[in-house]
Amino acid sequence: MFNRNNYSRSGIRFLMVTCLITFSLVGCGGGGGGGDTIAATTTTVAPTTTTSATATTTSTQQMTTSTTVGSTTTTTTISPANSTPVADAGSDQSVTTGSTVSLDGGASFDGDPGTALIYSWTFFSKPAGSNAVLANSMTANPLFIPDVDGEYIIQLIVNDSMIDSTPDTITVTSMTTGILLSSLNFTDGTMIPRVHACTNVGGSNLSPQLEWSNLPANTVELAILVDDEISPCGTEDNACVHWNIFDLNPAVTSLEQGTDLSLTATEGRTYTGEIGYQGPCPPSEHTYSFTIYALNTDINGSLLISSAVTRSEFVNLFSDKIISSSTITGRFNP
Repeated sequence: MFNRNNYSRSGIRFLMVTCLITFSLVGCGGGGGGGDTIAATTTTVAPTTTTSATATTTSTQQMTTSTTVGSTTTTTTISPANSTPVADAGSDQSVTTGSTVSLDGGASFDGDPGTALIYSWTFFSKPAGSNAVLANSMTANPLFIPDVDGEYIIQLIVNDSMIDSTPDTITVTSMTTGILLSSLNFTDGTMIPRVHACTNVGGSNLSPQLEWSNLPANTVELAILVDDEISPCGTEDNACVHWNIFDLNPAVTSLEQGTDLSLTATEGRTYTGEIGYQGPCPPSEHTYSFTIYALNTDINGSLLISSAVTRSEFVNLFSDKIISSSTITGRFNP
């Protein structure tokens, strides 16, 4: 007897085929007696694939065969093939030598639902002279401390207790120093020339020359913020903002004195409410902090120009996107 039925459950369509075969074993010799009856029933649910607008779902089912001889029933189950797990070692990182580095293999996966993965991290290569070791190397999130400048390549293999994944690697670039920021117009902690001050104190309100190097390899864009935390200005979020630059391409390595950024970056508002550079204009000697930030993503600076953003506020907003920074200060006395 052959029955064919179509079923649909949870949006997945599958076919169930049932075959029932019955026959008799007839005894040999003069007994003429009837033999045992053998009934074999096989039920197969075939794998099917359903595609929707958002996902493709594959249903993998087992095949079960039951055979009855007399009063004895034998059942055989054939399971689907095991899926090969996939290792994901995470994104490359740029770090400071001597800091603790955390790796993340949490995006690794196995195609068979409910399968627990076994993690295995190893150094594929290290800089010459490095004695760095991996802690918790059999977990999803191992740690290590780079002890020498250079590239550390770490390999991840995951296993589902049956099959190893193809190895995946992450490159961690370690440097002793971060961004190097400087100006040709003044050195860190010295007096800012009057030409860079506001016109009220005899200046020309020209922005100073700035230059930088040693950016992290994964820098997507730069931001430069300048503010003053000396009274009557406030501190941190209440500082007086003198210059905000957002969306600066990391291919740019310097800004000339009095530079025009209208075509190359987004400038924000200052404490005066105006957009652009506002030179020092204090009643007495004040200190001005120039900080450059390297970011690992686009922050869309046009969303930040409605008000003056201090360095403190910027860090609070983008702490998870800032991968390096550097600050120099300059003083001005009217």
